Amino acid sequence: MFKQFVERDGISRGTMCLCGTNVYMSLWRRLFKRRFKTRVYNKYKKFGGKRKLNVTGFVVVYRVAGLESLGQLFPNLMRIRGNTLMSNYALIIYDMPKLREVGLYNLLKIDRGGVIIWTGPLTCYLDTINWKAIAPNSRHVLRNASVSSKGLRQRNVASSVLVAVGPIRRVVRCVDIIRTRTTVLASALQGLESNYCVTGDECRHMGRLSWNNTCVADCPENYTCSSLILQTLASIQAAARCVRVNGSITIHIRTMPEAMSELRYYLKSIKEVSDYIVIYGSIVITSLDFLPSLQKIEGQTLFDEKYSFVVYDMENLQTLFTANVTNNLEVNQGSLRFYRNPMLCESEIEKIRILFPIAPSELDIPEGLNGYSGGCDKVSLNLTVEVKNETSVTVKFHSEPIPDIQYSILYVIVPRGLRTISVPETCSETDWDAINIHSPINKDVEMDLSALQPATSYAICIEKYDPLHRHLSRSDVKHFSTAVGKPEPPFIIELVASSSESVVIRWVDHLAYQPHVVRYELDVVLVNIKSSDILARNHCTYNNYEWLDDYTVHAKIMRPPKNYDAGCESMCGILSTVTMGALVDEHFDVCNIVKRCDFDDERPKNSSKGSYIKTLALNISGPKKDYQIVGLAAYRDYRFKLKACTKSQCSQSVTNTVKTLRSDSADIALISFVTADEKGIVTVKWDSPRIINGAVLSYIVEVYPVIKFSDVSQMMPHTACVSGNVTDLVMKSVVASKYLVRLCTKTLASTYSCGEKEKIVVAFQVIPTWWWSGIFFGIFIYSFSCVIGWRWRSRNIVTDDIPLVDATSLYRNESEPPAVMMSDFAPIYNIPLTDC
Repeated sequence: MFKQFVERDGISRGTMCLCGTNVYMSLWRRLFKRRFKTRVYNKYKKFGGKRKLNVTGFVVVYRVAGLESLGQLFPNLMRIRGNTLMSNYALIIYDMPKLREVGLYNLLKIDRGGVIIWTGPLTCYLDTINWKAIAPNSRHVLRNASVSSKGLRQRNVASSVLVAVGPIRRVVRCVDIIRTRTTVLASALQGLESNYCVTGDECRHMGRLSWNNTCVADCPENYTCSSLILQTLASIQAAARCVRVNGSITIHIRTMPEAMSELRYYLKSIKEVSDYIVIYGSIVITSLDFLPSLQKIEGQTLFDEKYSFVVYDMENLQTLFTANVTNNLEVNQGSLRFYRNPMLCESEIEKIRILFPIAPSELDIPEGLNGYSGGCDKVSLNLTVEVKNETSVTVKFHSEPIPDIQYSILYVIVPRGLRTISVPETCSETDWDAINIHSPINKDVEMDLSALQPATSYAICIEKYDPLHRHLSRSDVKHFSTAVGKPEPPFIIELVASSSESVVIRWVDHLAYQPHVVRYELDVVLVNIKSSDILARNHCTYNNYEWLDDYTVHAKIMRPPKNYDAGCESMCGILSTVTMGALVDEHFDVCNIVKRCDFDDERPKNSSKGSYIKTLALNISGPKKDYQIVGLAAYRDYRFKLKACTKSQCSQSVTNTVKTLRSDSADIALISFVTADEKGIVTVKWDSPRIINGAVLSYIVEVYPVIKFSDVSQMMPHTACVSGNVTDLVMKSVVASKYLVRLCTKTLASTYSCGEKEKIVVAFQVIPTWWWSGIFFGIFIYSFSCVIGWRWRSRNIVTDDIPLVDATSLYRNESEPPAVMMSDFAPIYNIPLTDC
């Protein structure tokens, strides 16, 4: 059984929930200490680590001989929700001879049901835990079977115990309806406080059925139940689907503090009873308002062959049905009987006496056996209430001229929408606040009531007691409301990222201020990511990331406190889609602990960054309680601040942060320029991605040199990594004629988002050959010119001209200055004699 439930887990890595079922460990007698550690502990140790375990049903451990501590198996069990119980108990540890401690140190809460720890003589430390804080309003049985060592103190450590679930009854008609559906809307597990949202497939995987948007174990068959005997929480819970009871209803509940809330929740749908109703000996019941839908008592079979409605031995019963039931109830046969109900006034009985076709006799309603301790007599004291401010009023009344009379002021908060005299029960000191007054005789009395709640309706009355005659009487109940003042902030019950660019927010108002709220102020601010924080770490070498989505950051779902309006119990709204694995958390009033929630910043102005919203300020009017914000950045944190405003002033803001989902089409950077030369130098420039999941941590450039298509090295790229603020890179690769270049991006949501490969062909420089011809031609011209010149100089010159001879050159003195060399100016010519 336990193995089956463990293997069904697949919800999320951070939190594991055993959903819609109970867990049971029992009768493992043959597993001794050594074998238990090796075969069981090692097999189920995956419950440890970082996983937080939640059990929606109950937990029982029974006769596991080798187990010494449950903390070895379930070190992170945090919660037992108790949607289903075993005999009113959510945690049972029984007959464990080797158990030394419970050891569930992380168990924080048990929502419903009590605790039974009945162990062996070796178990210690059972009485050191405050079980009233872990499982309030429940009964606990803590005992060792036999204690052999008086020096050992026992400890009430909340243990996770698991109980078997019986066979699930199926109705063929309901199953056929389910199978005809192609999809089933997300539905909630059946229980008092449904807290887990599942799909139809998950519901069927747990062996349950999807019906009426609810994951149920049994199909309602015409909403009809047989006779109900309500004595335990389990029997009350079994009546949850009843609308018509074919038989009788018998209620006998004694010491269960939470019985009234259980009755109100599980019996709220009962409309018809075929036989009779008997209520007796139930100390915790103060009113019959847990049957708000009751319309008919047929009386086909009568109690003692006479009565269709019997109430007796009810020590604290003070009121009967609600006004709606009293005015519309139909009784076909039988009479009624009331006796030994000390707090029930006869005036309450008179309200329903006329509804029965057979009038009761004096023996059926004996005189003096009802209301003898309830102060049913009325007294007029001229009670008035003057409202002073949001938290205080002044009460005035006139005391009677009788000595030794004791007066008490009784007041109580009136639930919203309730305006009857019985609020919520008859005026009694048991549930109302009381102030005793010793007043003078025949005087006007004034009394200030302080520490009241603002914008709240109260009921008030004066109780008079005469000790001489032992007579108790009360005035009529009056109502008043305190001033509104500054409203309480709204409560965000759902803040869910429905896509990569949209977030849905839902909220509820404080019940006291709900009628007075006229508008809301919603501020949305993008949480800034500093570049210095990104550059502080080398993301090229740091790879310890958890790239799977943590659904807790995408969906913040909280159950509101009791003084707030109820939220969507199934968590499945119209606008939002709650992510798988998101659990409803309980509200903890952090502001009252840290004392840092009393300041508010100025509202931001509307601004954007690129195509998405950076800051947004909205004023939402009317009764709208949900809103969808679109145009947000993908995988970024947005802070939402919400205020509720009356006509005069606004509340303190309530803040929560959620991260949008990742976008599948994001993180693709485009290469704007790429080139390569014959030396293998590759230059790449790119633009940042248009859509980024969060922030860019680094870029990775891959260069594939194509030397030969058959070369294996082509498949091994040369990579280079740069930080996210760089948009260009020059890198050295091997020399090749072609390159394939791809750019990849690492962001907050992905480790490797790559674009298409770019192809580069290297353009080698081609040297022209015509200049060699010019060189040779120049050399040839030069050589030819030299040859011609040499040949020209070597020729003999033959001429008929008479040379001019300088006759004085033989007699010239070269040292003579040119001025005295007159022969230069008067040359001497010789004429041969033969020419004469």
